[in-house]
Amino acid sequence: MQELLDRLIKRLNDHSDGYSVFSQSVGRKYIKILESRGGVHAFIDKKNGDVYKPASWAKPADHVRYNLYNDIDQLEKKADSHGRYLYIR
Repeated sequence: MQELLDRLIKRLNDHSDGYSVFSQSVGRKYIKILESRGGVHAFIDKKNGDVYKPASWAKPADHVRYNLYNDIDQLEKKADSHGRYLYIR
């Protein structure tokens, strides 16, 4: 999972607006992708690689947006530093 997570973070940093740098913080259940400006960009479930939009600093939204294992190619194409790819359309 770490290699896939590194690929996603690299994509976010490559397409950043110049003000944000992305990193990760590992918690008990989720990995948070953090923005250097103080926000949470996304949550990733450590057990299965599900990617969630944040509902708050400490909680992901209810619906899975992507799966890191199955959708990494799609994430590398769509992921942007603003999180538009995390909205359900």
